[in-house]
Amino acid sequence: MFRRLLVTATVLAALTLLLVPAAVADDDDVATYRVTITNLTDGQPLTPPVVATHSKRFQVFEVGDPARFELKEIAENGNNAPLLAALAGARRVFDSTQAGAGPLVPDGTPGSAMFEDSVTFTITANKRAKFLSFVSMLICTNDGFTG
Repeated sequence: MFRRLLVTATVLAALTLLLVPAAVADDDDVATYRVTITNLTDGQPLTPPVVATHSKRFQVFEVGDPARFELKEIAENGNNAPLLAALAGARRVFDSTQAGAGPLVPDGTPGSAMFEDSVTFTITANKRAKFLSFVSMLICTNDGFTG
């Protein structure tokens, strides 16, 4: 039995998410997904993304609304800790994680040999957590993020 996970976000056109169910536990209706995030932008490094599975009634951010403190910290400082803490305590969030330890730098960017251009990780979801959201700082911007 495979679960469908919807990606909710305004995503850079060149940033791809590949969702592959890694396992499904029949007894408690929890699925584990193997997710790959690849930076295909033209020279725009990203901080390690914060990723969460959640219900439809939860939103990490709303396009056009003022950013809350946790997003401001990512956009201005690349600080994932406040958002990770908020997600861990959110009632409608099933699972959350920081994907990777270093920046995602596209091939051809100066210094890109020191960093990865993609990260693969696993995350879990249940039948109520049908959405996956991510947030990452656009490093070469003045306080920008993508999600």
